[in-house]
Amino acid sequence: IGARGLYSKKNLEENLWTINPKIDLVPDIGWVFGRLCPNFEETIFQISKTQNIDLAKNNYIVFNTNSTAINEEKISAVKEQLNNYAKENNTKVVILSITKTYNEYETLKNFEADNCILLPDNLSTKEKLALLLGAKFYIGSSLHSAITTMNLAKPAILIHNVMLQKFQDLYNHMFTPEYLNDSRGWDNIMNLLEMAEKDFKNADKTSVRQKYVDFMEST
Repeated sequence: IGARGLYSKKNLEENLWTINPKIDLVPDIGWVFGRLCPNFEETIFQISKTQNIDLAKNNYIVFNTNSTAINEEKISAVKEQLNNYAKENNTKVVILSITKTYNEYETLKNFEADNCILLPDNLSTKEKLALLLGAKFYIGSSLHSAITTMNLAKPAILIHNVMLQKFQDLYNHMFTPEYLNDSRGWDNIMNLLEMAEKDFKNADKTSVRQKYVDFMEST
């Protein structure tokens, strides 16, 4: 059996003090996504031309959520905070639809603002991967979007109404639980954005996240 984190592994083993050699830790498939788009900067340049927006590398963040991850009454305040963050940091918030489920694109339309740009929902998988890889950081509710951005050791914050086991597997295994937030994270989103911004600017090759990426690649 393959488990993608220690939390799942210990739940399957049912005993904290024993190890079942038939239950292995296996990297999530998302850790290979970065290899599928090695020329992501060129793809971002083409998107910028097509959409008539300036998406310079590391000068935007990606945001995504859906109707299962955020309550409707929180949307307006989150939209305002995202827009304020973008203005204060001279950057852009790219609102990116990842899947066709959970009425996602309709939910994301509610976050459009002066500095929060909703891209069309017909972008290719390659284009979505490129945007995630080129962002300063990711904030939202998609596990594999977070992992894709972390392929390059960049920050990724998850906020979701439900603390799914797959989320806990990733962030507890990385020893960065502060990047995983339940619904209270929506009320604290500006602090989370500022934390990720600071982390992005101060990141280096000795960071915990870089070491975890190296570990995932080696396995």
